[in-house]
Amino acid sequence: MKILRISKNEFKEKYPLKEVLQGAEPTVNTTVSMRYTKDTLHIRMECQANKPLVAEYQGTCVPVWKGDVGEVFISPYGSEEWYYELDVAPNGATFHARIY
Repeated sequence: MKILRISKNEFKEKYPLKEVLQGAEPTVNTTVSMRYTKDTLHIRMECQANKPLVAEYQGTCVPVWKGDVGEVFISPYGSEEWYYELDVAPNGATFHARIY
C-alpha cells in the first residue's frame, strides 16, 4: 500500500463517518473523501481529535489497530466475507490485508 499526499482541493465531497457496528457517532470527528482514476482509488480521511492520538507502531503490515487508526473496508463483490482491509495510523504506519 502506498500513501500519497493529495491536495484537499482535489477532493470535492466529504462524508461523515459512523461507527461500523452500531452506526453511532465516532469518538473522533472524522470525514472521508474518495476519488478514483482508471487505475487508482484515492481515499482521504480527516480526523479532528480533542486529545493526542496513539500510534505505537511504525512501518508496514504492523498491528496499527491496537492504537488510533483510520480503517477502510472494501468489498468489490458486496460480500461481508471477502473484502480488503486498509488501515493507516496517525504516524503513517499501515496494515493491509485481503480477508476471506
